Amino acid sequence: MNKTKTETRRVSWTVEELRFLEEHTGTMTQAEMAKHLGRTRLAVKATVRALGRGKAWTEAELDIVQTRCISQAGITQALPLLPGRERPAVFLMAVNMGLISDGCRNWSEAEARMLEKYYPSEGSSVASRLPGRTPAAVIIQAGKLGIVFEGSQETFHQRWSDEEKRLLERNRYLPLAKLTVLFPERTKASVRSYRQLLNKRRDSTSCHSKMNEREKGAPEARNHHTDWNDEDSAFLETWYGTMSTELIAEILGRSRRAIKLAVRNRMVTGQVESATGISLSDSRSKLVQRKWSQEEWQRLEANHHLPLAELTALFPGRTPMAVRGACSRLTARRKKTGG
Repeated sequence: MNKTKTETRRVSWTVEELRFLEEHTGTMTQAEMAKHLGRTRLAVKATVRALGRGKAWTEAELDIVQTRCISQAGITQALPLLPGRERPAVFLMAVNMGLISDGCRNWSEAEARMLEKYYPSEGSSVASRLPGRTPAAVIIQAGKLGIVFEGSQETFHQRWSDEEKRLLERNRYLPLAKLTVLFPERTKASVRSYRQLLNKRRDSTSCHSKMNEREKGAPEARNHHTDWNDEDSAFLETWYGTMSTELIAEILGRSRRAIKLAVRNRMVTGQVESATGISLSDSRSKLVQRKWSQEEWQRLEANHHLPLAELTALFPGRTPMAVRGACSRLTARRKKTGG
């Protein structure tokens, strides 16, 4: 057990070391114990004092340890209730009573009892009852103890039938609360999980189909300067916000900048139509190529400081994209002339 002092400096005391101090206090000097453990004499002295060697535990103290000290956090909460007892002493007593595991992460008797009681019905979820234990560790230990997960009416994992799948497919757009009502034997978590799985499958199929169509199309269809058709616009409105911009750009054969500009254009268009009551989409294709009149340029010059939505409202029949482009040309012209 001999260790150099540099190896053990500020290292937590193990159960083996604490038991050594408990057994040899009074028969060995503190200097001898320090040399044997590779600890400093001051560390040994402080730990022996913390162990409260010679002070018998009362029934009340043991009751507190029994009911509260089933984890390291429990020891922290119990210390104020045990005046005169320090953490090493409480920790060692809890280990000796089989309430918590020792420093080697051995499973305590209390943890084993928790597994035997709850694992058959809760499975790996019982980890939430065992601080410091992961679901994977719970499954491994349950296997060693021969405890089998049997499931319960609340947690039993039943396969989804074809009828349930079709019902979920038809109603997958409903809010989760209403959707769960359609499956009285399923929990809300189960319905949510399967709907997410179904959406992922549909998204994957739809994306691959769309990409295949684009790969077969003409080269000009992948040019980011190409006008937006109804199909591309519908795809953008459906998937933007739930699919990454990079993936949408790849599927539509456009640049990321084109995707973002299109989204921004649609947002501003909605604001203009809401404010003016004028539909810009009805006449957009007819007016995109129309030249700007001198009167329009003067109006733009006088109001170019306004937000894009308000500025577009001053030009009925012009799209936000057209107004933005005119502003850019106006700014470039002003810089060139020094105005």
